[in-house]
Order: sequence, then structure tokens, then C-alpha cells
Amino acid sequence: MDIITNCEFETSEDFAHKLDSEDPLARFRERFYIPEGTVYMDGNSLGLLSKDSEDSVFRILKEWKTLAIRGWLEARRPWFYLAEVLGAMWRTADLIFSVWSHDISPPRFSLHIKPSVLTIL
Repeated sequence: MDIITNCEFETSEDFAHKLDSEDPLARFRERFYIPEGTVYMDGNSLGLLSKDSEDSVFRILKEWKTLAIRGWLEARRPWFYLAEVLGAMWRTADLIFSVWSHDISPPRFSLHIKPSVLTIL
């Protein structure tokens, strides 16, 4: 459903609320921490903290604290296999990026992990 092309676009707050009410992704809004009284539109940052990411970070910290070295094999998602999980995500992301950008150059190495990656850990 393409809401914008099926109607005249308006810049009013009421129109924005109308679009929000028709947004198929609106159900995910409650999964993020949104500071009261803000409109968040920055697409070039870490984004808003998701409750899923926060839960994952706290779970991993608790596992580290309670399991210590045993976390490598005994954590809910054993750390030993994280390199394979992240590697698979990297290959998938590289494939998607290549399709979007029509660029088949090899990816650059980066240590930056978006919070969404923490959600799957």
C-alpha cells in the first residue's frame, strides 16, 4: 500500500497522524524508547534504542557475569558461534547492499555493530 501516491500530501500535523494510523509498521513503535515530546526523523544514526536490544545486552551481561568462560558454550546463544552468525549476517547485508547500490566491490571491515544486531544475539 502506497499511502503517499494515493492521496495529496499535506504538511499538517493531522495528516501526519493520519499516515501514522495507516502505517503497517506502526505496531513496532512500542518496541522502542521514544523520548516524550520528540519527533525522531534521523535516519543516519544508531536510531532509537529498542527494548529488544536492551534486553539482549542485559541478558548477555548477566550471562557473562554468571557463566564467565562457560558462556562460550553454555549461554542461551553460545558465544562460540557468534562469529558464524555475524558472518552470515554480513554476507546477507553485503548481498542486499550490492543489489541496492549495483556495486559488487568487497565490503569494508567495520567494528560498528548496530543495536539491531544485538537483538539477534
